[in-house]
Amino acid sequence: MRIIYLDIDSLRPDHMGCYGYHRNTTPNIDKIASEGVRFNSCYCASSPCVPSRGSFISGRFGIHHGALTHWGPGGEFQYPEGDGHSKEIPFFTRYLREAGMKTVTFSSFGDRHHAWWYFAGWNEVHTHSLKEGNENADEVNASVIPWLKQFGKEDNYFLHIQYWDPHTFYTYPIEYMEQWKDAPVKAFPDEATIASQQQHSFPRSAPFLHWGDKYPATMPGQIANRNDFKHAVDGYDGGISYYKCRSRRIDG
Repeated sequence: MRIIYLDIDSLRPDHMGCYGYHRNTTPNIDKIASEGVRFNSCYCASSPCVPSRGSFISGRFGIHHGALTHWGPGGEFQYPEGDGHSKEIPFFTRYLREAGMKTVTFSSFGDRHHAWWYFAGWNEVHTHSLKEGNENADEVNASVIPWLKQFGKEDNYFLHIQYWDPHTFYTYPIEYMEQWKDAPVKAFPDEATIASQQQHSFPRSAPFLHWGDKYPATMPGQIANRNDFKHAVDGYDGGISYYKCRSRRIDG
């Protein structure tokens, strides 16, 4: 058995064609969905990134594994029996290895969030760069594709590949965003709703999208009106499109 797990950070189902999105952002994934199984009631166990990966690897909700946020005391992963491997609730990588599967991850997640527990249990860990989650799909594939050429026809492996392109900052070539300039966005939020959000200023809020004044042209400086909102959506869809284009040798 061969399992390839594509971990596309920040990819929303409602921006995928197989879940009804009106823009053609994910044709390769849509094809896989049409030929396989598509889940309609499958939800993220915990969020954001650190709690989610903690649940992914441990099979436990964030309130049980302890990582409830990215940083600080609330971001500390807790082992059920103290530090070290849990015999009662092992990571899923251990289950797979006990079943004779080779476990391989191409991911810089542990480096990005100093989540060293994430690296436990894999036969192979490939971080492919020191960019800590700021690498693009081309840089990920530069490591993944040689591995697949060498080992892809072998049997009994679980291959986890992480892509970050839909995650801010959107650092792809701007033409991937500009392809959506004439594509409409949904009617909500309207101008009145956006205006009502301007009084709430905290990180990642409508008037405070970034720390500092440096951000790529693929993102607006703030969301103060419908044009800014469309800019944000087009930028996000551009990241998905860039991933789609660059990873077709993997998922297509």
